[in-house]
Amino acid sequence: MMAAYPAGMAINTTGTAAAHAVQSPMAAFGHAPHGIGVGALLPYVMRFNLPHARPAFAEMGRILGAGSAEAGIARIEALLAAAGVPGDIAALGIAPDHFPQIARSSVLATRLVLNNPAPMTPETVTALLTRAHAGDRGAWPV
Repeated sequence: MMAAYPAGMAINTTGTAAAHAVQSPMAAFGHAPHGIGVGALLPYVMRFNLPHARPAFAEMGRILGAGSAEAGIARIEALLAAAGVPGDIAALGIAPDHFPQIARSSVLATRLVLNNPAPMTPETVTALLTRAHAGDRGAWPV
């Protein structure tokens, strides 16, 4: 509860975006706890958003002592792995035939979609899910 309270305060102030928008409908298929689903998506969402928010990610990398935006994302990935969060969404029971419904439902979370740096459409969410399912942590084009 001591960790959840300041986390809730931060979320109330800053809002959430793609990882939460996608995980909510994803949970209907994978039945993973919300935090685990968000954590499994986070490295992919961060890379998806990086071309649209490089200064913010560079600052995150600086704060984490990582030296760059990409190294900061790698630090977050290491923390997730240390916490036992799966490295892809396939481990959560998500299958490619779930992607269309998850993508359609994700973009209906307007508040979260508008808060996300990269444009979220059913097509971009499907691409995100495809990468998260395959464990593809490559760079996204601008």
